Amino acid sequence: YDKVTNKVIDVNEATEISFVADDKINDRFEFYWNEKPSTLGTDDLNGANATYLYTNNSSQFVKFEEKNTTADIAVYDISGKQIFNKVNVSTNTDYKLNLINVPSVYVVKIAYKNGKVVTKKTINK
Repeated sequence: YDKVTNKVIDVNEATEISFVADDKINDRFEFYWNEKPSTLGTDDLNGANATYLYTNNSSQFVKFEEKNTTADIAVYDISGKQIFNKVNVSTNTDYKLNLINVPSVYVVKIAYKNGKVVTKKTINK
């Protein structure tokens, strides 16, 4: 995932990526092995209308779509029990999920103020 162009690129033996290195190059790219960020919806990850989850330094984050300013976040365990709820979260920055340090599958529900609801699945390892 290229944070500057906001695009996800599948990399294989024929892939060539050109860019200019600068002092922010270490924070520009995110790599995923054998999977893209969770994309259960129909959002286009190449545009600003993407909502997805990603892991950075063992922490889970929500990347919001750019056209909304606030959202409500709810996290459910595999049994359907709500374990976390936060309302009016600013979507200007990625949101760090506070998941219990127990390996499990969680469902994250993001409800934007415009009525759009995005549901994602994540595995806490």
